[in-house]
Amino acid sequence: MQTSHVALPAAVKPRSRPGTRSIAAVFAAMALLFSAQPANAQQWFVIDGGRGPVHVYIPSNYSPFSPAPLGVFLHAYGWTVEETKAYFQLETHAEEYGAILLLPEGSRDGFDNPFWNATVACCDFWNTGIDDSQYLRSLIEGMQTNLNINPARIHVAGLSNGGFMAHRMACDHADLIAGIANISGSTYFDPSLCQPSRPVHVLEIRATADPLILYEGGLFVGSPYPGAIDTAEQSAVNSGCSLVYDDDFPALDFDAAVPGSETLTRRYADGCWPHGSVTLWTVEEGGHVPDVSENAMSYVSAFFHAHPQVPLWAGGWSGGQPGGSWPGPDGDGSGIDSDTFDYLNGHPQIQCLLESGPYQSCMPE
Repeated sequence: MQTSHVALPAAVKPRSRPGTRSIAAVFAAMALLFSAQPANAQQWFVIDGGRGPVHVYIPSNYSPFSPAPLGVFLHAYGWTVEETKAYFQLETHAEEYGAILLLPEGSRDGFDNPFWNATVACCDFWNTGIDDSQYLRSLIEGMQTNLNINPARIHVAGLSNGGFMAHRMACDHADLIAGIANISGSTYFDPSLCQPSRPVHVLEIRATADPLILYEGGLFVGSPYPGAIDTAEQSAVNSGCSLVYDDDFPALDFDAAVPGSETLTRRYADGCWPHGSVTLWTVEEGGHVPDVSENAMSYVSAFFHAHPQVPLWAGGWSGGQPGGSWPGPDGDGSGIDSDTFDYLNGHPQIQCLLESGPYQSCMPE
């Protein structure tokens, strides 16, 4: 497997964090480089956009004529992208699902640690005020512009500070992403700070023996954050779900450091608005950084694959007018693969979208 580096010419490198135009130029350069590679040549690209390294993985079966899922993985505070890649071995799961991976690196703080400015609690300790939320959106949009990305299958996951940032993306950019997975992070303590424009699928993975981000919630560097159940219920409310949950699921082996199958599932899916749900995985006796089992990230990948989103592109259903029909699968310009089309077309609540048009009108009072 090769790693290719793409850098902007010195004359166009931004002096501070790049805007949309510079990011677009970087992705255009990457797309040009990828087009010259032989077929079935999966590889990592390292993009230098003037804001820190951005690693992009292209699976071996990627075709510009077939929409691919996009997975964004956000590192923990103090971790580099290289350390994150080595720890989670994400490309194995990207190959399984034909997904493109995007692994950016956050800014460096006064201790030279990479970080994400996610919530009040984590982790802009130097009060830089940097807008990581918009930066990550611009990276995703750059991918959409230059590669064939399935708009129904854009997911964001993260560890610790990266998990906080994944929640921030769900709050700020629900129009763009289908779902998130948070490993050992949390969300805003004040629910009023997270008002997503539409439902998002949420996978919350929290450990009961985490000494850093407590399962019950607490203070982090003097600022409060919610516990695992409070975070899950806040996310459920944001998707219109009732707080009635189902916990009749087999235990999973997520953390290899804990003997046996230690992870219990609680799922909120009752009464949710179309394409919203919350799943809480409780890692009994697990710590802050899980010793991910052989199947742990396969579980996360399978969750993402099972939870696409209704893409809200312009003219998404019959020119955006009520009373139309759902766009067909890939080949008619919708950008949706056939599996996603079957899922959306068979959903019992999708008729509401077809008949009433605007998404908000499908939400209960």
